[in-house]
Amino acid sequence: MLTSLHQFISDTMQPATSLPDASAPDDHALMAAIGGGDQRAYEKLVSRHLGRAVGFAYKMLGNRADAEDVAQDAFFKVWSEAPRWKPQALFSTWFYRVLYNLCIDSTRRSKIPHVEMNEEYADDRQSVEEELDQRHEDNLLRLAIAGLPEKQRAALVMFHYEELSQSQTAQALAISESALESLLFRARKILKEALGT
Repeated sequence: MLTSLHQFISDTMQPATSLPDASAPDDHALMAAIGGGDQRAYEKLVSRHLGRAVGFAYKMLGNRADAEDVAQDAFFKVWSEAPRWKPQALFSTWFYRVLYNLCIDSTRRSKIPHVEMNEEYADDRQSVEEELDQRHEDNLLRLAIAGLPEKQRAALVMFHYEELSQSQTAQALAISESALESLLFRARKILKEALGT
């Protein structure tokens, strides 16, 4: 197994900005190789999904350190489950289910969610006042999302931020598509009320 997953994750924290190589092996092929102990295939899979994994966990937990811990735990699970991997669904659907469960476990352990505020510096193209207004709005949205019930938050993040399809999101949450629509409707309604828009 990769001896220093934490170091590898730290070294590859920035998500890829280029489109994936069409000739690169797909996730199922990588999982099959990982199941046979191929560390390079594992590194490719981690590189491919790390940015989104941390991003999803951060939106669920509101804390960067916790999000990185969850992503690391999820990739350990990828390694340990690879020998038994049977591609019955998309890898990403299964992986988001793993991430979701780990986020729920993390939330239950900590009991009190910690939501970090956006502290980025003002962009040269905006005035300081506009930047402060935008930062304030971002923080209000982040707090409102953090206040949603777990399943509503997960549904909203997977569908709107991670851009999973309705079917993939429902599968990752182990619910029907009609139940997903209901979760999304309630989440949007709560956010509208919380943000006064």
